[in-house]
Amino acid sequence: MSRLGRVPIHLGVALGATCAAYAGSLVAVTALETGRQDAARVEVAPLADAAARTRDANDRLEAALAAVADRYARAAGDYDGVGTAADRSGASIAALADELRPLRRGLRTVRIPTLPARSAPGPVSLAAPVAAPPAAHATTGGSGKP
Repeated sequence: MSRLGRVPIHLGVALGATCAAYAGSLVAVTALETGRQDAARVEVAPLADAAARTRDANDRLEAALAAVADRYARAAGDYDGVGTAADRSGASIAALADELRPLRRGLRTVRIPTLPARSAPGPVSLAAPVAAPPAAHATTGGSGKP
């Protein structure tokens, strides 16, 4: 005779009922948790959309700033080239004035003005400062805390 034959039937029924109650409670908890997560997703969806739009706007702003920095660097290079050309032109005019000085002494009617000293332009930075992208602060809500 098997050992199950000696176990009273009401203990088997109690064990089965307990297992069924436990399984039912697991189903209920899962359903409640799924509903809560769906509600949280719906609640957070506008914030996620706003974060995505902000990220896209920041990416466009970063690209625009990079383009401005590039144009600034080119303008600074052009400015430096203009200063060099002005220095060469000033030296050529000074040399011409030196060559014409004897003629000036001979012809009192011709006046050659002297050139004022050229003031050097201020320093030009060829690089614009670039700011680091902002830090992102986000939570997933996966721990069950809002």
